[in-house]
Amino acid sequence: MKKRFCMILLFALALLSFQGFLNISPVRRAEAAAPKLSKTKKTLYVGDSFKLKLKNATGTVKYKSTNKKIVTVAKDGTVTAVAPGKAKIKVTDNGITYKCKITVKKAKAAVKDPTGSSGPSGDIPAYLSITDEEVCDAIMALQSEYPEGMPWTNANTYTWGREVASGLGYSSFGGAGCQAFAMLASDAAFGNAPAYRFDDPAHIRPGDILRINSDTHSVVVLKVDGDKITIAEGNFNSSIHWGRVIDINNCDFVYGYTRRPVG
Repeated sequence: MKKRFCMILLFALALLSFQGFLNISPVRRAEAAAPKLSKTKKTLYVGDSFKLKLKNATGTVKYKSTNKKIVTVAKDGTVTAVAPGKAKIKVTDNGITYKCKITVKKAKAAVKDPTGSSGPSGDIPAYLSITDEEVCDAIMALQSEYPEGMPWTNANTYTWGREVASGLGYSSFGGAGCQAFAMLASDAAFGNAPAYRFDDPAHIRPGDILRINSDTHSVVVLKVDGDKITIAEGNFNSSIHWGRVIDINNCDFVYGYTRRPVG
């Protein structure tokens, strides 16, 4: 009986040891990243297009416009603005639907460059007739892609090509950190319109890039209310920051870049 009891005890201990061995290094599956739209809202002008993507999709992705008279979408996610108005692009993956809100605005009529510096005909890009409010909205729309606190340092760079840099007298013009984000944000409103330098703070308008802090920091203007200017900026404590208000009289303004011709 004693011998039998010992054998049962040894068997139980062996079983417990085996179970412990199995649990020494449990294998855990890495959780897959959740699907996410590249854009959840976008403002376009008639004729504009962009490619909408569903990141980390798990199945066959299907795109559908809620109003094809306003905006269309191709099988590959290319969205095209057709007429002014609002619509949504529905993106379906494995039975789950994601939505991107689209606002389409009327294409701007071409205007003339009062300085005549953009070419023999004096024509400049249509977006130069854009209103200050529309400029602010276009830049603010970047928040979904460049949210508050997103890391942004001098490792982040951006370059203007010949078409934009021509107003400054260059074949190209690049920047890093704060300057890069300001240039990127300005392009969100003005596309390829030429950039011009100005020195008079009285000319500051939304979309302009200001060089402040004794020529050490660049910001992009969102709103102007007298001497108070609401800005967005990159490399602010090594990150993106939206909505800071500065006083033009106390920010050590040096010069600025505008996408509107100056005399």
